[in-house]
Amino acid sequence: MNHNLQDLMRRVTATENFRPLFAHFSDNVELRVTMALASSARSERRGKSSVIRHLQATGHALQPPIEEPIEFFVDGERFVACHDKSTATAFGLNLRCERTLVFDVHEGFVSRIAIHYELSPAAERPAAALAIVTASA
Repeated sequence: MNHNLQDLMRRVTATENFRPLFAHFSDNVELRVTMALASSARSERRGKSSVIRHLQATGHALQPPIEEPIEFFVDGERFVACHDKSTATAFGLNLRCERTLVFDVHEGFVSRIAIHYELSPAAERPAAALAIVTASA
């Protein structure tokens, strides 16, 4: 996999803006998005125009831009980016979101994109958050 394509994938991973990568999609590119919480949800698209329409429609709705470090792994024709972030809610509870993006490349074109989100409550709840939740119950 060439370094220019890897650089584009790093940029896409950090910004969730897939537009710079559209020209590098194969005609039969596949997009699979899964979200695991209590029960898993999955969305799939096939074909370059269908995948591009879906990515343009969601824009940055998939997830806000990432400020924390992202881990990147490249092995042959596969590029993987992993990110783990905790977000505080209005009640002071923390939610953890692990995101993994996988790009498979075949003959210089992106043939498959898989985006997986794993959502879970953070292990520790601050005492102040528990007091708020208890008081409102």
